[in-house]
Amino acid sequence: MLRLKANKTALYKLVADYVDNLPPMRSGTEFIKYPRTPDYALNWITPEWNTAHAFFSTCMGHPLLSIEIRDGETGKTASRTTYSLTLRDLRERGMVEEFVTAAERRRIEGVPTMADFLPLPEKEYSVIYADPPWEYRQHGTTEKSRGTALKQYPTMTTADICNLPVRKICGGGGQPVFYGRLSQTLPRGSGSWRRGGFSTRPRPLCG
Repeated sequence: MLRLKANKTALYKLVADYVDNLPPMRSGTEFIKYPRTPDYALNWITPEWNTAHAFFSTCMGHPLLSIEIRDGETGKTASRTTYSLTLRDLRERGMVEEFVTAAERRRIEGVPTMADFLPLPEKEYSVIYADPPWEYRQHGTTEKSRGTALKQYPTMTTADICNLPVRKICGGGGQPVFYGRLSQTLPRGSGSWRRGGFSTRPRPLCG
């Protein structure tokens, strides 16, 4: 997988290709690295005393550079332009890097997951109330990040959960549901959950 990376010098040079009359990098700009995400920003004051904000991030997997100018007196947005960037250009600038997620690393290293320890039963059930060990995190994307489920128990990726043979144990028109609040954090509208036999809407067990 790829993710963006930047330092002040690299982002300054990138913005300079789209903006004229940038102030000196060291004394006239502010560099921001947003916590726990590969997002970056550069702030400065224009010659007209307006505030400028360049945001370097991705949207739907596409790298973008958004530049917004706000009126120095009113604070209202005067202009906003978004530029689509190419991976080839970013590679040449050294602004992308490859990384391996914790789940991918465990899969490569052959670390067993919960699926290896808890095989599904052979019987069929009309109601299945499921609480799968999905990858859960509140902050960050690494094993050391605060709030990761991996610290507590082996986890499974979304793809692994969807590949479980859940439909084979569904009898009498039953459909498994996710337990409690877990369903609120799943990607709603994702067809992969339904293809796996799961519903993302909690339903009552009786009545």
